[in-house]
Amino acid sequence: MSDPIPTIDAEPARSHALVLGSLADFDAVSFRVTGDCMLPALVEGDLVRVTSTRRQSPPFGDVVLVATGPGLRLHRLVWGPPLPFARWRTKGDRAPGFDGPLRPEGALGTVVGVEGPQGLRPVFSPLRAMGSLGRGLVARLRRLVT
Repeated sequence: MSDPIPTIDAEPARSHALVLGSLADFDAVSFRVTGDCMLPALVEGDLVRVTSTRRQSPPFGDVVLVATGPGLRLHRLVWGPPLPFARWRTKGDRAPGFDGPLRPEGALGTVVGVEGPQGLRPVFSPLRAMGSLGRGLVARLRRLVT
């Protein structure tokens, strides 16, 4: 993988602009993961390579890069109807609930590689997405019942 974009110390809006500009100009960008919402798939400090969704549309189970206000997050695509007007849903593997609805064009990039202390590993996992989707549905049902 190439050297990561130095965004860890940058303010969220600046990181966002830097990553978006790089995705527009290059085939892929690499940066370091912060946070633990995607454990064990992504560990803080992992180097991820992300390609623009214009180049590769994410299928169910992919980890996608989405904007959250001025910041960015990497969450798994757990609901992606094929209809162009339908909303996608993403979710952190460790998060109890779903993220807000997302139009397909709201997914900025797809993780195509992860490098950590153990070397390269895949992150695409329909099975993990099914488990995450199930946990999200259970959390939503609990909120409805209480």
